[in-house]
Amino acid sequence: MKSFWNLVSFLAVVNMLALIGFGGWLWQSGRLDRGRLLAIKELLAPTLAEAEVRAEADAEAMRQAEAETLRGWEATNPPMASETQLRSIALVQNQETQAARRLADQSEQLFAQLEERARVLKEQEEAFASRQAAWEDARAEAQNQRVQEQFQKTVKLYESIPSKQAKQLLTTLVDGGGMDQAVAYVNAMNTRAAAKVIRELKSDEESKLATELLEMIRTYDPMVSAPETASDANAPDTNAQPAASGT
Repeated sequence: MKSFWNLVSFLAVVNMLALIGFGGWLWQSGRLDRGRLLAIKELLAPTLAEAEVRAEADAEAMRQAEAETLRGWEATNPPMASETQLRSIALVQNQETQAARRLADQSEQLFAQLEERARVLKEQEEAFASRQAAWEDARAEAQNQRVQEQFQKTVKLYESIPSKQAKQLLTTLVDGGGMDQAVAYVNAMNTRAAAKVIRELKSDEESKLATELLEMIRTYDPMVSAPETASDANAPDTNAQPAASGT
């Protein structure tokens, strides 16, 4: 490949030298001078005026071609009559109306779907709220049941221990601010056990407490004063043995 290009380059150089030699011979022999070179240049290169004329001619030819094309299009597409134009306009308007109606229908369907989803979501939220409320009610009921059971258990323990010990527990409960709780316990005790505890309140201060307890028991409303479990400090000892009757 390299030798081929070397050969081509060599032939080009030889031809160039031959042309230079031929031109030199013409110049030396007087067959070629400056005037003849200018004449050859003018012969080969068009003048500026000729170039402008040629450009104008090309532009005119292009305009004529465009005009011919327009005439051909008008010949194949003649202008419509007034009635035809009206029908075309009505057709276009009808198509636009149908497109607008389809768009409106699609919008209505979309809004309907959104409303349905919102309704389902609301129902789900309401169902969840209902289940949660039911669970809260059940939990509160279970808690209240446990409180009632514990309250009854405490009352039975008060009834089972000696009345003197029960009195001490009640006075301690009252001194700790548990007057309402003490009233609830005494009110829930059977009459005999409660009477024994009241009779144990013998001192002046204890007599005032007994009077207050009896008055509060008279007006006691268990629906207002809900029972509470006694604290460990004031609850009777579950290991205590039932007391024999007597003061």
